[in-house]
Amino acid sequence: MRTRLFLCVCALLIGTPVLAQQTGAILGKVVDTEGGALPGVTVEASGDVLPRARVTVTDGDGEYQLQLLPPGNYELTFTLGGLNTEKREVQVLLQQTSTVNVTMALSSISEAVSVVAELSLIDTASAEIKAAISSETIDRLPVGQEYRDLVKLIPGVQYTEDSTRGPSAGGSGQDNVYLFDGVNVGLPLFGTLSAEPSSHDIDQVSVIKGGAKAIDFNRSGGFTINSVSKSGTDQYRGELSYQIQTEGMTGQRDTESDAEFEQDRDWAVANFGGPLVSERLFFYASYYRPTTTRNNRSNLYGDVPDSESTRDEFFGKLTFTPTASTFLNLSYRTSDRNGSGAGVTGEATAGTASSGNDATQDIATLEGSWIISEKSFANFKYTNFDNKNSSRPDNLLGFNIASDGSVRLDVNNLDQQGRLSVPQPVAGADAYNDFIAPLIERYGYLENGVRTGGGLVGVATTIDDNDFARESYQLGYDHQIGNNELHFGYQWSLDEEDLARTSNGWGAITVPGGRDFLSDGTPIFYEARFEQQSLINESGEVSPVIHSEFESQSFEVNDTLRFADWTFNIGLLVSNDKLFGQGLRENSSNVSGFELAPGHKYKMYEVDFEEQIQP
Repeated sequence: MRTRLFLCVCALLIGTPVLAQQTGAILGKVVDTEGGALPGVTVEASGDVLPRARVTVTDGDGEYQLQLLPPGNYELTFTLGGLNTEKREVQVLLQQTSTVNVTMALSSISEAVSVVAELSLIDTASAEIKAAISSETIDRLPVGQEYRDLVKLIPGVQYTEDSTRGPSAGGSGQDNVYLFDGVNVGLPLFGTLSAEPSSHDIDQVSVIKGGAKAIDFNRSGGFTINSVSKSGTDQYRGELSYQIQTEGMTGQRDTESDAEFEQDRDWAVANFGGPLVSERLFFYASYYRPTTTRNNRSNLYGDVPDSESTRDEFFGKLTFTPTASTFLNLSYRTSDRNGSGAGVTGEATAGTASSGNDATQDIATLEGSWIISEKSFANFKYTNFDNKNSSRPDNLLGFNIASDGSVRLDVNNLDQQGRLSVPQPVAGADAYNDFIAPLIERYGYLENGVRTGGGLVGVATTIDDNDFARESYQLGYDHQIGNNELHFGYQWSLDEEDLARTSNGWGAITVPGGRDFLSDGTPIFYEARFEQQSLINESGEVSPVIHSEFESQSFEVNDTLRFADWTFNIGLLVSNDKLFGQGLRENSSNVSGFELAPGHKYKMYEVDFEEQIQP
């Protein structure tokens, strides 16, 4: 029972959903030449990714704020009758607040309009341990082709070759949260990073490593990395690029392996964006196609099939401002990856044991914001993540195993029954060596003219279909009262996994040759290990697809108090998590409280709100 409880809690922790606002903010104070506050100053923000300008007015203390701005380059214009017009250029970074303070002089003193570029290196309005990486930095650095390569840019986090889990300052990489366009692209119920998407559309990156506010439902135990994709602007812009890396561009491999191959890679990128309706609607679209071709010349078993992997990724985004106070973003990304001839990387694996794969990934987002007044604003976000993965042998045997024993292992044709691990002689085991000698002679590879055991022949063992899905929405409302900025938020999400894993024929076959025994002392000569879902029962049915669900909802409240040069945050996040399994049904008459019910959904574990409070 304790083991089951521990596993359930682990699943809840690593499956925790997170969403994030894909915006930034600007705030500041406007004073006169003597330092006095200037109320009533009109502040207009116009940006390359914002179709319509955003306007606000300074309050009685001369302070202003422009919230929920899409990341990009902005020009701020400050105007007030009798005073010189001031302009400031500033870059809004993802999940960062830029501070722009301005001093305005009487127009009689100077009639010039001053334009000053502001550079905000740190977010002085936040106590979070975080950093932002601008589009200029990404353009100038040799960033890798995939989203996972961006982890290398995180300040103060060590690099790791573990591309599945990633680094986490000495902890488990499954504590991290990986967001792409604000969508959690970690695999539901696992917490590891999915293989896609790519990095070519990414405009900015934001990282939070500690001290997170109760905003954006950050429940990460490690770091949270987020990105925002490129958007259309007020000008038509496009790009075409093609990169290639041939086998001849790679240094000679200094290995002792007898597997020889040549690998070529290339990447094609195209994108285009601009205005659809001037000052109302912008668009952006892109296409990405990486391919990998590996000419597998030979290994110890002779010629092996070539492997190839091709991916087609499409992306589209619309940016819409129906009014000056409302903003909408709609985006959709779809990716389809196909591969064949994989799995024959060892020097002693027969070419017939190759496998292929197919994976699709779809990411849809809809987010919007409404500036209700200078002191209050609301936002919403809906996301849908769908990731279907399938891997299967290139050579399928076409038969299942029956529980009634009607399907027999053909020991005379083991290479047509599954994947055979060719046995090797054991010193001093004469009877065993005599038994396996014919198998080595038939299935072994030639080494110095002698048949040798230790290789793998036959076919790949597993047919694996693993589908993940995540749906989520969140609502937020912010209101400023004096020096207090109050935030209220709600989030709901549902993570799902469908798993069907069967064996190709008898799966993995080994030859104990009478050296292992059953509990009754019967010697074992041949052994096959296969997936349980491959087994046909007495009714002629196979095991159903394994379905799991993780449902979560959270409420958050945060108060940001600004006093002089100090910023204080007081927040609370409460959550309710439910983990659902399959195969049982509640039955109070049983000691366990359950009964067997194949295919039936049931609640495995729940963490109530009062048990999960994060101050």
